[in-house]
Amino acid sequence: MKRKIIVSIMILFIVSALGSLVVTLYSGSTKGLDNGIEGAWPILAGAVAVTLIASTAVAMNLIKAIAQPINMLVKATRMITSGGAGQTIDYQDRTELGELASHVNAMSISLKDGSTRLEEEIAGRKKTEEKLTHDVFHDALTGLPNRALFMDRLQHAITTSRRRTGAPFYAVFFCDIDRFKVINDSLGHLIGDQVIVIVGRKLIDCVRPGDTVARLGGDEFAILLENIGDPAHAVEVAERAKRILSTPINVKGNDIYPSLSIGIAIDAERYERPEQVLRDADIAMYEAKEHGNASYEIFDAEMHANVLNRMQLETDLRGAVDRREFMLYYQPIIDLKAQQLTGFEALVRWNHPTRGIIYPLEFIPLAEENGLINQIGEWILHEACLELKRLQVRYPLQAPLTMSINISSKQFVQRDLVQKLSGFLAEAELDPRCLALEITESMIMENVETAVETMNLLREMGIKIHIDDFGTGHSSLSYLHRFPIDALKIDRSFISKLTADGSNKEIITSIISLANSLHVDVIAEGVEMEYQLSNIRKMDCGYGQGFLLSRPLAEKDIDAWMHQQKQLV
Repeated sequence: MKRKIIVSIMILFIVSALGSLVVTLYSGSTKGLDNGIEGAWPILAGAVAVTLIASTAVAMNLIKAIAQPINMLVKATRMITSGGAGQTIDYQDRTELGELASHVNAMSISLKDGSTRLEEEIAGRKKTEEKLTHDVFHDALTGLPNRALFMDRLQHAITTSRRRTGAPFYAVFFCDIDRFKVINDSLGHLIGDQVIVIVGRKLIDCVRPGDTVARLGGDEFAILLENIGDPAHAVEVAERAKRILSTPINVKGNDIYPSLSIGIAIDAERYERPEQVLRDADIAMYEAKEHGNASYEIFDAEMHANVLNRMQLETDLRGAVDRREFMLYYQPIIDLKAQQLTGFEALVRWNHPTRGIIYPLEFIPLAEENGLINQIGEWILHEACLELKRLQVRYPLQAPLTMSINISSKQFVQRDLVQKLSGFLAEAELDPRCLALEITESMIMENVETAVETMNLLREMGIKIHIDDFGTGHSSLSYLHRFPIDALKIDRSFISKLTADGSNKEIITSIISLANSLHVDVIAEGVEMEYQLSNIRKMDCGYGQGFLLSRPLAEKDIDAWMHQQKQLV
């Protein structure tokens, strides 16, 4: 291009010179030059015209030579700045403009590469953000919505419901897997996690596509049913869940029968926040657990009142030991063959300052939940040992009096149980063979190996082991021979079903026969009628206790009872 411009300029210079010459000649002619020159004027005029045309052509060519690459550069830069990165200029001349074009091309390609990398980075960040957003609102194990997302959707349902009256409604389920701790402890946490995943999938099968199934944490799930025409639809879903979960699931060769306790809270005008609805569904779920596994309950106002009462009771329970509000009653245990007293069972009562006597069924489960049971249980063991020693001193019999004490599952798994018992016995100067601990079948089956180990340690000390409420738990007969036990206690529910003519005695007969085969004693609880006593005697039951024989006695009443009994049975 440079050469073209130089040539064009030279041509333009020559043409300009010729033009100047023509103008000079023309000027001379006007000043009186000879006629020869004047005669050449037409020729010169033509030359001027040719010169002008040539000059114009050369100028146009020069302008084109300069303007074309510049226009190409301008066009390319405009396209690049408007987002057309990667556009190039097809200009190969070895001039400054050509060099500029190559730089522009390199810059455009670099911009295109940078733009591509930036787009990839933006796409990657958006994908990461989407994953982070998903993870924030979803459970890592099951992939289900988590508590945060569930509460957000529930708030939306509440807000929508409050704008209208009547149908449609919403309903919230609070679900808890029954006996999940047993699954975790016996089969391991990996299998427990798989059970949670499978239960979550089965719950999804119970609801419509627009409903929400969420995992709240642990073995707890929540379900939000929206736009239901009738609250009865919630009951249908609960029944469907029971039915779907009634079939076993197989996890790594283990057949597991998961079941759910479900609490249901139905759309109500009083609900303003999601926490209120979930709280009531949770309350109803615990009410369902009281009725056994695979149950569901719909929340009502009475349940809330019970919870408030329970909370107040828990508050009062804390410090009750320090305030010496607990007291022990002692129910005599009678040798039915020898017709004489053999010992007592210690029964705790709570002498509440405003509510009076509260029985164990009302406060012991609460104490087990909040961890107070260990403190209460230790007080019971300590006081019962001291009272037994006092009774043995006052009533020295050929066979020393014994004391049976109920122990909770929380106490039974304490590592220092044996050490503490040893200390209580030493303080009371009591023979360990006079003490019997009553435990339930369910306590043993929660962890068989640990239970057997603890029982063996107690037996080595000389302490006796009684299985309380036998026949109502979940023990396996194949395990019984492994348990170092001394007695089976027939639950009062079996004794109460006995009739005067001896009907409904089959279970009692079987328990007595089993005890005989295991060479352990058998004690009947809840003997309240003469015909019950007569029947269990005929069945060769060794020991009995109940209101017919004696009600539980306060410490101050034992002496009077002992003096009045000349013939106990």
